[in-house]
Amino acid sequence: MREWNIAMQGIRVSAEDGVLTVQSDRPLEVLSSAVEHGGRCSTRCILNMTVPPGYQSDDPAHDIRAAAARCGASACVGMMTAADVTQAAIREAGDVLVVATAGASNAATPGEDAPVWGAGTVNIIVVVAHPMTDAALANALITITEAKSRAFQMLDIRSTNSGAPATGTTTDSVAACAFPGPGEPYRYASTATDVGKRMGRAVSEAVYECLSLRNGNPPDRPLLT
Repeated sequence: MREWNIAMQGIRVSAEDGVLTVQSDRPLEVLSSAVEHGGRCSTRCILNMTVPPGYQSDDPAHDIRAAAARCGASACVGMMTAADVTQAAIREAGDVLVVATAGASNAATPGEDAPVWGAGTVNIIVVVAHPMTDAALANALITITEAKSRAFQMLDIRSTNSGAPATGTTTDSVAACAFPGPGEPYRYASTATDVGKRMGRAVSEAVYECLSLRNGNPPDRPLLT
């Protein structure tokens, strides 16, 4: 098992047998695009599990629930990736925690024909140790996605389909999580807000680390054309 030393109180991040979990002592308010329990929910556990590059399943949510059961967790928000989750990148910035895994072999850009649906996914979990309104959680998803795309831009990663600058992959997943009250919630989380700035920097750094150090995209390589 790998366990990360997390400063944020009440949060534990660990990985074992191909399953990474972010577990909270109290329910988190979550908005996500996850495979299992995606959308708006409350949970104490967000899960990111490694699957083989050629993974196919008629019921991926069932596979996530089985993995959660093996970890002793239940009612998890669940994601999947072909990346090694023990190599996740972690960043903390004030009241923001970012846990990211990333691969770019399925890189794509919006609006193109995308016949390639291969392994290669960016999964990002962001926890904010402060209450947030539903609108702020939705705002956070935008900020997280923009920050992820910034990391792709900095490394000049190109679409495997068209060669155009990529903004992510075709299977990326994001979860924005916030502590419940008490306290006045954040109403916004755009790149102009203080929390959005912390979030943006931390996400870009974490995704950049995964893509550059662990996926063969060193920043000093010749740019692709």
